[in-house]
Amino acid sequence: MKILFVMLHAGYVRNYDGVLRRLAADGHQIHIAVENARNKMGENALADRLVADFHNVTWGAASALGDDTLSGGARLLRLFVDYLRYLEPRYAAATALRARALLAVPNQFARLMAFFCRCGPFAARVACRVCVTLDRCIPPSSHVSAYLQDMSPDVVLVTPLVDFGCNQVDYLKAAALKRIPSAVCVASWDNLTSKGGMRFVPDRVFVWNAAQRREAIELHDVPAERVVVTGAQIFDEWFDWRPHRTREEWCAHIGLDPGRPYILYLGSSFFIASKEADFALRWIAALRDGNDTDVAAAGIVIRPHPSNAQQWQGHDLSAQNNLAIWPAPGTDMFAPAFKYDFFDSMYHAAVVVGVNTSALIEAAIVGRPVCTVRAPDFEHSQDGTLHFRHLASAEGGLLHIADSLDEHVRELGRILRGEGSYHERGRRFVETFVRPFGLGEPATPRLASHVLELGSSRSTVARPPTRGVRVIVARIVASILVWWLDHRPIWTYPLRPLFWVFVQLWALRYRSRIIERVDWRGRWRHVRRWLRRSLRKSPRPDIPGWSRDVPKAGKRM
Repeated sequence: MKILFVMLHAGYVRNYDGVLRRLAADGHQIHIAVENARNKMGENALADRLVADFHNVTWGAASALGDDTLSGGARLLRLFVDYLRYLEPRYAAATALRARALLAVPNQFARLMAFFCRCGPFAARVACRVCVTLDRCIPPSSHVSAYLQDMSPDVVLVTPLVDFGCNQVDYLKAAALKRIPSAVCVASWDNLTSKGGMRFVPDRVFVWNAAQRREAIELHDVPAERVVVTGAQIFDEWFDWRPHRTREEWCAHIGLDPGRPYILYLGSSFFIASKEADFALRWIAALRDGNDTDVAAAGIVIRPHPSNAQQWQGHDLSAQNNLAIWPAPGTDMFAPAFKYDFFDSMYHAAVVVGVNTSALIEAAIVGRPVCTVRAPDFEHSQDGTLHFRHLASAEGGLLHIADSLDEHVRELGRILRGEGSYHERGRRFVETFVRPFGLGEPATPRLASHVLELGSSRSTVARPPTRGVRVIVARIVASILVWWLDHRPIWTYPLRPLFWVFVQLWALRYRSRIIERVDWRGRWRHVRRWLRRSLRKSPRPDIPGWSRDVPKAGKRM
């Protein structure tokens, strides 16, 4: 089977490395097409490593959409959908998410978006449906259609699809027109609630759990029969790993006192915690100066988020006793040892603390209590996001949430002293959110089997219309939007043909003078001479009886 996997960038290989390796080991041909060639954090190393291990796996740049008017109009419609969905009542507290979606919309349409915001959720919902319908009636890019024709895959997979203004919609449209089955693989736990809209529903939507299934149905209008729960394949390896160092070796490696337990602080991304280092310094001071002696004497390990580690470079914590920042900012996050060390840091920790990051789920898989504290710094990224509620409430909630630093210190003290049962809470969460089919049932083989099953079937997605009134209207709207995005005044467009005719007429007088100066008789003489020379040099036809040695008439031998 030939599988085409379209990814935003090569970093998404990490999310599906196990699935890709399983399919490749079974002999299936896989091509990974990346839309964004960025490699600022070394993401390409993952794809290179996969290609080096399997001869039937290739990767390269995806097809560009081109600069035509229809593709530009379709992208604008998708950006409108990505913003309008945040005007729903369920996103009333998501001010940061709404502001981020608005930043993706070009400034020329800011007043239009503000108009829908004033009109209320119903108007925004209607406008969102209209944009999705118009986008569906715009044909996919001819470049993408030709690319799909050349690749001729048996199944098309895309991820994440919900990025703002995502171009992967064109691949799903083209696949539907060619009757190639397609699917979107939900890459992370927050993709369905904190990103853009889905805009085009493929044959299958692969999600982790029942919570994401509800999100796909309610937030993205995906038919229930197309949503398939597989579990979180990205976390499968955490269930089987064991520490590579003993606790004493690990503490000596990072410079901690092995005789005392330590608290691991897991950093979050820039959007979640743009000034996390400032908060972490206050958090460290609260732990060291608090009334709980066990917490004050415990070790502290700060693990900055790999994409948000630069802010720690300006802070010198060498004077702090029994504290380490690991790994150092700039460490290669895609090196194999990076993940092994991360596992050891969680395994040997007594308790894990974080704001809002998927690493907290990994800590729960390892079996560590997970805590957080509400702070004004993170109001937009905790209660202001829907995916934080998974950690806070799913199956009683994974997180032990404190409303102040003092309450947080008391909670940490109880955990360090072993007071109460904290592990059962995390186990219930993992069983529901990560492996809904049982802790002993990995998600990787389940997702791989669903991909193969889809590839052996025929697409049932309704083909996008290619003609009719709706298509004409969609083309007109796309052209108007692209014109709107242009900075030229409207009166320039009807005057363009008239201006062109005027320029051509004005140039006639100069062209006529040039024509008059041309020596046509002389040029004709040159042409005749060239024809004579060409005919003399041309070989005679190979006709029986013809001989080059036959003398010309009237000549004697």
